Amino acid sequence: MKRYYCTYFDRNYLIKALALIKSLNAHEKNEFHLFAVCLDEITRIILEKLAPLNVTVIPLHRVEQGDEALASARQNRSQVEYYWTLTPTVILWLFEQFPAARVLTYLDADLYFYSSPDPIIAEFADRSIMIHEHRFSPGQAHMETHGKYNVGLLCFRRDGNGMEALKWWRERCIEWCYARVEDGKFGDQLYLNDWPERFKGLRVLENIGAGVAPWNQEQYAFTVNEQGLVMVNDTPLVFYHFHGLTFVTPDVVIPVKYLQYTLTEELLHLVFLPYIQAMTEAAVSVRAIQKEFTDGMVNQNSLADLHTFLARHHMAETIRKFATEHAQLPLNDEWDYYASTHQYRPTEGDDPWDRSAGKLNDLGKQFWEQGEKKRGLEYFAEAFAIEPDDPESLDNLAAALKSLKLLDQNIDPESVPSDTRNNYFKFLTNKALAALS
Repeated sequence: MKRYYCTYFDRNYLIKALALIKSLNAHEKNEFHLFAVCLDEITRIILEKLAPLNVTVIPLHRVEQGDEALASARQNRSQVEYYWTLTPTVILWLFEQFPAARVLTYLDADLYFYSSPDPIIAEFADRSIMIHEHRFSPGQAHMETHGKYNVGLLCFRRDGNGMEALKWWRERCIEWCYARVEDGKFGDQLYLNDWPERFKGLRVLENIGAGVAPWNQEQYAFTVNEQGLVMVNDTPLVFYHFHGLTFVTPDVVIPVKYLQYTLTEELLHLVFLPYIQAMTEAAVSVRAIQKEFTDGMVNQNSLADLHTFLARHHMAETIRKFATEHAQLPLNDEWDYYASTHQYRPTEGDDPWDRSAGKLNDLGKQFWEQGEKKRGLEYFAEAFAIEPDDPESLDNLAAALKSLKLLDQNIDPESVPSDTRNNYFKFLTNKALAALS
């Protein structure tokens, strides 16, 4: 049976939504369709021109047309609060307009799929409603005052139970949907707390690979299995909710802006890096249509000293001038991460603040062997600058320069006087880096 999904977003989430769409097209092997409600005209125009596969573009004004209750609600809340108010209305409207959709799965625009959504659909089975818990890590349990359940993914069937829940939820959101905790309410989210008792035919999603997010990631181990799937403990990661991911500029990204959430190298490599690369590709496609597009990608005052963040490698020299307490380590040939002692959680044997010659030589070898000669040479040069008389540092840099045919194969670097050698190697290294750029 064909599957139907829906989401909504404005220009500030367009890049994230395009990454979501790409991931769904990559991993949903069943026939499916996604309804994308665009909350502003720029978003609609760009999305229609991009025409992503399996997507129907819907302008917000079609949903709003003739809805006096919704129009009234819009007058007494902020833009974000109004967007939250929209969630049940959008789903109901889609059910009314598209009778072929027997089941609708709502997705927040900042989700990203890493494997098939089949386990979610299998759990939903013949139920009418499915919701999922935040599953807060022990250190984040206090946040349950904002809701036991998360609105990031919801499933509804077009039957009595599903429609009853949606209509009830819409009425509540029209009445009250604000960004504050008040009388057992918070936004559109706390309304879900009593749904297991209030509505029949409801299932709470149990698969821990669906709904991984900053608020629960600390309790999980992230690895890759033999098939190349990212694993959460022993379960394939289905989707991650990138709540709080913030671009400072297109070249600098804060994985999660909320400082109470910690990060590990595994998370950055396996989860965040693929998402950032997908958003980067999305940005290129958008800028092919609107050259100066930066919405959602420039937040200049968002980076704090305590943040762990990612930056493109060409930013390294600039960043080292202010991020003096951060450990800089490579994620790949394009991106580095800068770990803060506050927001980075080292795993056993992991010390990102180790800038010893030995550690730098190891990193240099890693990149050199992978064919990333410029990155490898940079690490060899840094190790040599720290310990110019260290035999390993000397041998690695000399071997790299010989490989690049900048140093005579017959020269024994240890036979050259140290002062002469240091200046000469620095000159050759700069020449090599310029040639490799």
